[in-house]
Amino acid sequence: MPTFSKILGAIDMLLEPSEVKKSLNPAHLALGARGYEIQSRLLRIPDRYGFFSPGPPRLQVHEGCLFFINFLLICYLSIASAVIVWVMSRLHVPWISFFVVVSVVVQFMLIFFTWAVHCADRNDYRDCEWGGVKQSKQME
Repeated sequence: MPTFSKILGAIDMLLEPSEVKKSLNPAHLALGARGYEIQSRLLRIPDRYGFFSPGPPRLQVHEGCLFFINFLLICYLSIASAVIVWVMSRLHVPWISFFVVVSVVVQFMLIFFTWAVHCADRNDYRDCEWGGVKQSKQME
């Protein structure tokens, strides 16, 4: 069972930039690699439709970072929507169900458009040179 300090350390690493001291962020690399493993082996999503790719480590760091940013955005929108719904229920606003539907639709649209842009953008950066930065010692 991870301790509280290890959890805070992992969160701190996720909030760091993708490149730290000329090496790749190990937390983003682990997120990208594990995301690809779950996507391909567990969910059996083809590579061309998936968010993660088996690409070089630098590409996986990029995808892990994007996934984490989107995850934080979805969490923020969910919490903000829940607070607004709670306040609206306290004020007895009659159109509260409309707001709930709109907030859920907005969150699904955000997930879909992020995925669509990422898949379309992947065709542009398939031929890019993703080397040049070495992996961190923690991930080797």
